[in-house]
Amino acid sequence: MKLFGYEISRSQMHRRVDFDETAQPYFHKGNHIGCLVLHGIGGTPANVRPLAELLAEKGLTVYAPTLAGHGTMIADLHGKTWKDWVDTVYAGYDRLREEGCDEIIPFGLSLGGVLSAYLAATRPCKACFLFSPAIRTLPFLRIAAFLAPIFPFVNYNVEEELKRFKENPYSQMYTGMSTRSVRELKRLSARLIPILKNISCPVYAVWAGNDDKVDPKSAEILKKELNVPFRDCTVPDCPHGSTYSSERGRVHAPAMEWLSELLDKETKD
Repeated sequence: MKLFGYEISRSQMHRRVDFDETAQPYFHKGNHIGCLVLHGIGGTPANVRPLAELLAEKGLTVYAPTLAGHGTMIADLHGKTWKDWVDTVYAGYDRLREEGCDEIIPFGLSLGGVLSAYLAATRPCKACFLFSPAIRTLPFLRIAAFLAPIFPFVNYNVEEELKRFKENPYSQMYTGMSTRSVRELKRLSARLIPILKNISCPVYAVWAGNDDKVDPKSAEILKKELNVPFRDCTVPDCPHGSTYSSERGRVHAPAMEWLSELLDKETKD
């Protein structure tokens, strides 16, 4: 039996993926500005590693942690809630503070984007950068979240996934999905939207033109609810996993341009 083209099975829930060093947490000690770089559901720090390294090249302090329930096996993700992910983000924020960073900028992909906005709404941040933030998902994922109690796990094509990892080490993630995690993303988003107005820093968003997971209404929600400067753009012909796709250069470019403007303004001031 399949759900939206995916096999409904528990066969992969206890399978540990042999992730390499690229998929481990990344830390670089730089200057007083700390960048917290967050991956998406089922992913690893590998998915945002190219972005993290670009930030490190700018001399910034960078930390890309592994979100709770990730980097091991799907069964671990199944047992986590949105609060566990927020705890990971707060711990990352605190680590950057302990490293001497007096200004923090979160960067996040998909779930990581929602968490970045949540952090900016609840802790002081210098700016917030979002890559395809999954504030609202497409209908099939909303249905999957609703059906989570009945169909808790789905599998991808494992052989194809492992082949993809070898071809692109930045794409390393679980070879299946806990539908409960999608439900927890929905709960997190529901708590984020009412507090978007609390964000006091500039917000920047880069959307993927060929996104098969995020509803375009996510952009409308940000524009409606934010009370701070907001800039965004859409990169044509780009998939949801924009920060690790072959199009990542085009995705990172506007974010790096906006970041440079932000840092240059600080220097002039």
